[in-house]
Amino acid sequence: MNSKIKVQSSKFSFPLTILLLAIAITLFVFAFDQFPLEHTSLAIDWYAIYPAIKGGTLHYGGSGLRNPPWAVLPILPLGLLSFRASWGLLNLLTFAVLVISVPRYPSRKRWIAGILLLISSFPALRHAADANFEGLVIGGILLLLYGYRQKNIWSTTAGYLLASETYQTEKNRSYI
Repeated sequence: MNSKIKVQSSKFSFPLTILLLAIAITLFVFAFDQFPLEHTSLAIDWYAIYPAIKGGTLHYGGSGLRNPPWAVLPILPLGLLSFRASWGLLNLLTFAVLVISVPRYPSRKRWIAGILLLISSFPALRHAADANFEGLVIGGILLLLYGYRQKNIWSTTAGYLLASETYQTEKNRSYI
């Protein structure tokens, strides 16, 4: 009788997981959408990039964006959202990649402690506050490692492209 319950519960586990994930994403983006950003230094890097992708199309003229179009493709859909919501989604992506990057330990407590220490570290919080793109870079490194282990050229190439991307604008380059 227990096996029937397991089979029946497994039918609902995937849709339930998707539903819970959608709720978590919505709440995370909604929370970031409520942050008062005016007259603060929050999302300082996103202020430089967002105008160039606003509306889901690239705007090179006047925005100062200096990246080739293929380097902007991963973040282009964020331009369809409001400034704050896209900042929240970028941070959600970054935190998700950070969680994925924590190696699995035999002890679940050590794994959870590693996740909590990583996402509450100063660099992680600073990247979230500034809206840096380290989530894409770290995700690219993880994809590069996965592709190398699996001997998959497409994953390796995509990982290399993501890991080597740097989002630059004239505003960011003015102090270099």
